[in-house]
Amino acid sequence: MVLADDATPIPEAKVQVEQWFEANVAPLPARKGLDPALVAAEAEPRTITVDPKGGEFKTLMDAIKSVPAENTKRVIIKIAPGEYREKVTIDRNKPFITLMGDPKAMPVITFDGTAAKYGTVDSASLIILSDYFMAVNIIVKGTQLHVVGDGIRVITAHAGKSKEEKSGYSFVHCKVTGVGEGIYLGRAWMSHPKVVYAYTEMTSVVNPAGWQENKIAEHDK
Repeated sequence: MVLADDATPIPEAKVQVEQWFEANVAPLPARKGLDPALVAAEAEPRTITVDPKGGEFKTLMDAIKSVPAENTKRVIIKIAPGEYREKVTIDRNKPFITLMGDPKAMPVITFDGTAAKYGTVDSASLIILSDYFMAVNIIVKGTQLHVVGDGIRVITAHAGKSKEEKSGYSFVHCKVTGVGEGIYLGRAWMSHPKVVYAYTEMTSVVNPAGWQENKIAEHDK
C-alpha cells in the first residue's frame, strides 16, 4: 500500500497520475510511519520474468512457486504480453509479490474454473491470499457458460467485519468491461466491506444498482 504524504487527491486525469506520484509520494527512505516490514521489503526489490518464448519462467505459477515461503523482499514478476491460461494462486505465506505487465500490451490471465470442480470461492482465475500484493497493467478474465442458482455475479466480495479493519479493495483508473449485463461492483459478504472504484471506466455490463447486500438487510448501508 502506498499513501500520499499530503491531502492532495489522486488526479482524475490518468495522464497526471505520474506527476502526482512524484509530487506527493516521498522516496522510500523519507516515508515516515510506514509498516516496517513494507519498508524493508521495498528497500531491496528483485525482478523475475515470465515469457513462454524465453523468460526465466514459462508460466506464472512456476514464477510464483520460485518465491520462498515467508518471503521478506518485494518480488516483481514481469510478465510478457500474451494470454496465460492458468489458474493463478498466491498463498498466504508469499507476501510482497507484484504482477507487472506492459501498459501497451497487457498480459491476460484467464482460466475456465468451475464451482463444480473447485468450489465457488476457489474457481476464480486469480486468487490472492497473501499480504502486500500488487497488480500493475494486468487483465484478468474469467469464463462462465451457465449461471445457476440466483444468478448473482459480482466483482468483489470483501469480508470486512468491523469499521476498524484496515483492509479493502481500491481500483484507480481501471476499466470494467465484458459481455452480458447485471454484474455488481461488489457484494457485502460481511458487515463492513470496503471497496473503492476511483476514476474507473464502466460499461453497461455493470448493474446500475452498483452494490448487492448479500440478501442481508443490515448490510445495505
